[in-house]
Amino acid sequence: MAKEKTEVAILQPQLLEVVNKSGLEQTTAEKIAAKYVPYLAQITELGEQLKPLNKELPEDAVKAKRIRLDLGKLSKPMSDTKAEDKAAILVQGRYIDALYNACEGAKLLTQKDAEEIEKHQENLEKQRLELVYNERVLLLEPYGEINQFVDLKAMDELTFGTYLANAKTVFDAKKEQERLAEIARVEAEQKADQERIEREAAEKLEREKIEKENAELKAAQIEREKQIAEQNRLAKIEQDKKDAELKIEADKQAKIQADLKAENDRIAAELKAKKEAEEILHQQEKERIEAEEKERVAKAKALANAGDKEKLRTFFDKYVALIDTFPDLTSTEGKLISGRVTEALLMVKKLIVTDGKTLV
Repeated sequence: MAKEKTEVAILQPQLLEVVNKSGLEQTTAEKIAAKYVPYLAQITELGEQLKPLNKELPEDAVKAKRIRLDLGKLSKPMSDTKAEDKAAILVQGRYIDALYNACEGAKLLTQKDAEEIEKHQENLEKQRLELVYNERVLLLEPYGEINQFVDLKAMDELTFGTYLANAKTVFDAKKEQERLAEIARVEAEQKADQERIEREAAEKLEREKIEKENAELKAAQIEREKQIAEQNRLAKIEQDKKDAELKIEADKQAKIQADLKAENDRIAAELKAKKEAEEILHQQEKERIEAEEKERVAKAKALANAGDKEKLRTFFDKYVALIDTFPDLTSTEGKLISGRVTEALLMVKKLIVTDGKTLV
């Protein structure tokens, strides 16, 4: 590590500004800042080396890359110094962060300038290859030979020249084939037109012959249709006369059938009404007899059950009194017996009440 110096005069402006804003005792702040003087000095020196470089020159791009890498080497010692100094009090830690950030910001800005010079040549090469590609696409486009699987950018001039010549040869051969095919097509069309003209002339003669024959047939057909029409007219007159006579007879028979049906319907309606009236009277008589029978049976049953109901009521009173006289057993076995017997007696009591209701 470079020897520490505490004179204010040697502090760069960036560090001096941080010292004045630190809030620390002046001597302490300057002592800590002195550790970062060598880093900022190296960054400044490398930045000065970067200024005369020309981004248009490939050799300067190499120099810019070296400067960027040298700047990168400062990150580790700067970070170590920051970690060492931040072990002090919290105020010193904030102060040290500010010093570090001043150096890191200057380093990043300088690295960015270096990288811009370094990358410029790469960008120029990309632009050159893009121009080469566009030019080659324009050369190949008339021949329809744009193949996405062929790397036009990577081809050297000799290889591309051969590729372009092959594309032109294939294109010219295809055009010649198309020309010969067009000649053959035109000749075929001309032959087809001649055959069509001859065929249409023959068809015209055939149509004229058929039309003459059809006209003769049509005239004969018209004469036959006139004869048939006259025959049909006379036949229709005779048929209309017969139809009129048949209709008169049919109307007469229809009236006879309608009168007969009306009389039959009247007789059927009278018979149906009489039958329905008899059925109603029969049903009413049946219902009266059934009601009288039910009343008689109910009275007989009530008379027969009158004695049983009284007997059962007398027995029920005695049975209830008997339940009340069951002895109070106190032993364990006696309690079990008492429970089972009492349950059975109550079941019988319930049975008497339920079944007794059936007695009218």
